[in-house]
Amino acid sequence: MEDIVARLRSLVGDYIGDADIDDYLNDAADEIERLRADVEEQARLNGAGAERELALRAEVERLRAENAWLSQDVDQKEADAIVYNLRIERLNAKNARLREALNKIAALDVPRPVATRFRADGKPTKYDLCPHEINMWDDCEHCIADYARVTFAEQEKTK
Repeated sequence: MEDIVARLRSLVGDYIGDADIDDYLNDAADEIERLRADVEEQARLNGAGAERELALRAEVERLRAENAWLSQDVDQKEADAIVYNLRIERLNAKNARLREALNKIAALDVPRPVATRFRADGKPTKYDLCPHEINMWDDCEHCIADYARVTFAEQEKTK
C-alpha cells in the first residue's frame, strides 16, 4: 500500500506543470490513504469481532451441553417415575388380591378340597370330608391355614 501511495506522489512531482493532473493525483493518493486506514480499522474491528465471536460460540456450546445434561436428567426422572408407577400398580393389585384372600378367611369362606365324597354319584354334600377328616359343614382351621399358606406363597412369587 505504501508503495502505491509513494509512486502516486512521485508522479505528482513529475507533472508539476499540469494543475489538473496534480490535483487528480493528490486526490487519488488521499483516497488510497483513506481506504488503507479504513481497511486497517476494519481489520482491527474484525479481530475484536473474532474474539467476541469465539466467546459467544463458547457460551453457545456451554449452554448446549447444559441443556443436554438437563434434558438427560429430566428423561431419567421421567423413566424413574414410570418405573415407580408400574411398581405402585403391581403392589396395588397384589394388595387387592391379599385383601380378597383375607376377607375370605375372615368370612370362613375359603375353598376347601374334598378328600372323601359321601354320595356314590359324586355330588357334593355337607357330609363330605376334607383332607383333614372334618365334615364340610364344620370349619376346618387346617384347611384355612392351607389356603392362607398357598395364597400368600403365590403372592410372594409375584414380587
